[in-house]
Amino acid sequence: MLDRAVDSLGPTAGEVVKVGLRFVASAALVFALLMAPWPGLERGFAVLFRTSNEIALALFWAGGSVTLEAHAVPGEAADTYVRVTEHGGAAWYALVESRGAGYLPLAVFAALALATPIPRRRKLWALARGALCVQLYISFLLWINLLEGLTNHVPRCTTGDHAAWLEAPWWREGLHTAIVVFRLDPSVFVAAPVLIWLLVSVRPGDLRTWARA
Repeated sequence: MLDRAVDSLGPTAGEVVKVGLRFVASAALVFALLMAPWPGLERGFAVLFRTSNEIALALFWAGGSVTLEAHAVPGEAADTYVRVTEHGGAAWYALVESRGAGYLPLAVFAALALATPIPRRRKLWALARGALCVQLYISFLLWINLLEGLTNHVPRCTTGDHAAWLEAPWWREGLHTAIVVFRLDPSVFVAAPVLIWLLVSVRPGDLRTWARA
């Protein structure tokens, strides 16, 4: 009877701290392992980064085509060449570092998900759903970069109604806000995979279960 009453009070502050420290240590270790320079990892992920984002961007870029190609120049961190071509023939490009733009947020999420003390089957489902969400987030950031390039090159790259709304003040202000929030703010860049982890890996009542473990 007394044990039930104690359990109903939930975990104590000391138990919460213990669980938190154990989780942080596990997540930090996994993150360090994921970010280590394993042979072939960076090159292999760059291929995956280019393939997945080219597919994703093709679904949302009706005004032309987007291609992602390997970019290998000594002394440059960028390893991906993004080329955008409008139907009219005009084109522009952007250089992207796949490790910073794609692998880092994915590693943050994966470290948190792998360190979460939940059943294996549930963890695998969380990893699959979360990885998909992180991929959509990465593609969204890349899409913003391309929209910025399109907006800045309106006179050369597009005409007619398409150019009219790209030059509209409301569009430029909205795009500038999106760039500041999602691309230039490091805290948001890291917070996004953390939020995805919370949504796919953590359920109400988990803390009590972890405290009893």
